[in-house]
Amino acid sequence: MISEITDAICVIDHENRVVWVNKTFEDWFSNHGSLLGKNLNMLFTGASEGCIKGQVFSDIGPNNRKRYFEIECLPTFDELDNKVSDLIAFRDVTTLQTLLNISVLTVSSTTSKDLIAKALDIIGETLGYRTIAILIHNNGVLELADSRGYSPMLKSLLAYQRVSPNEKGLAGRSAYLNKIIIKDIREGTVSEKLLAESRRLGITTVVTVPLVERDELVGVLVISTSYKPSPEEVNLLKIVSNQLSVSLRKIIFEENLVNARDEIELYIDLMCHDITNANQAALGYLEFVPGKSKEEAEQYISSAVSSIYRVNSLIENVRKLRRVEPEMIESVSIKESMDNAIIDAYALAESLRKPVRINSEVNPVHRVRANKLLRDLFYNILETIVRRIDRNGVIDIRVKIEGDTYNVIFEDTGPGLEKAKDGIILSKEIYKCPRTGQIGIGMYFIRNLVGRFHGSISIDERVPGKIHEGNRYILTLKAG
Repeated sequence: MISEITDAICVIDHENRVVWVNKTFEDWFSNHGSLLGKNLNMLFTGASEGCIKGQVFSDIGPNNRKRYFEIECLPTFDELDNKVSDLIAFRDVTTLQTLLNISVLTVSSTTSKDLIAKALDIIGETLGYRTIAILIHNNGVLELADSRGYSPMLKSLLAYQRVSPNEKGLAGRSAYLNKIIIKDIREGTVSEKLLAESRRLGITTVVTVPLVERDELVGVLVISTSYKPSPEEVNLLKIVSNQLSVSLRKIIFEENLVNARDEIELYIDLMCHDITNANQAALGYLEFVPGKSKEEAEQYISSAVSSIYRVNSLIENVRKLRRVEPEMIESVSIKESMDNAIIDAYALAESLRKPVRINSEVNPVHRVRANKLLRDLFYNILETIVRRIDRNGVIDIRVKIEGDTYNVIFEDTGPGLEKAKDGIILSKEIYKCPRTGQIGIGMYFIRNLVGRFHGSISIDERVPGKIHEGNRYILTLKAG
């Protein structure tokens, strides 16, 4: 019976000391040094108890990878029926345990991000590899969700890939073809920058495995090694990826349902609040018209019309938010987007009969990771400032480079947002109708787009302790 399970066998005496091992046992556990005479439980904690309980125990192999074993015991007795020894057979269940560990992640993980991080740790400790990464699919684009062993340069080079046969990135082509791709990293097969970084990390081969569940592309698992994986190892990787696809698809589907519901409720709240404010403002201006001179009446009517047009702007922002997700993140010029936004901001100021001056110091070479909606992001920031600041106010715009990020800084002469210094303005809760003051879709649009561009934004006092002198917006985006 034991020979049917495995050929990794040892014999222990009644004191749990190893008295005999076969060649396979020596090969499997050579990293423990000399085995004979050692207590089995000192080699593998709880191993001898497994004969009774049948539990799975783990061990770190010669290649520093985690392995899992089940054991089966066959006791031997003397002529007086006293137990003399145990013949113990070790069965390697690493693959089965790895699949089990990944399958339960949907229960033990609270988010897809959490699940991916745990899955990478499980794969990394049992299967090894130089680097491991998971890219998640969304509307024809693969985005790097998490990785192990990736340098900042690798992350920037491989963060976004189209699902296309013409995609330079291996993951994008693998996803399009729905097949495992194994590629040797050598001169002429990849860019010089990627080749140099791969050599620095000791990478010679890359394997991409599409994560597909029920004919739906979930993402791609990417691993790199310093050797060419054997067919058996690739097959094992495929089995693990199949289980990972099931777990990921389930939790992502549940997250999408919750996010869609929350987003719809939020849009309703935002439009309810902002449209009500715009209508009330329009009615307020019109109430002043009777009895006024022609010139005064025209000013009030113009302000009322401006408030009504504001409703159209709000609706358009919601439309853009609904369309933003499919947009590919790419390299976009800050200056070109900013110049277009400034033109529209001046038009808004003129319609409000509010003279302002906008000074922009942006270099044409400055580019960031965004898309064509970067112009709308800049405009919405300028719009919130133009509507708030005093007549003849000034807005200064400049760019500060910090490593691989760009800080686009907007400063105004005030008055500033009272709660900006507390970081409340850009928090999600502020946009719910019961809590909103004068903040609505415009600010939510800003926060939403910044998140889609994987950036950040903060609002503070331009002059510390003097909120009446205006705000400073710092928009941080990744260099393109």
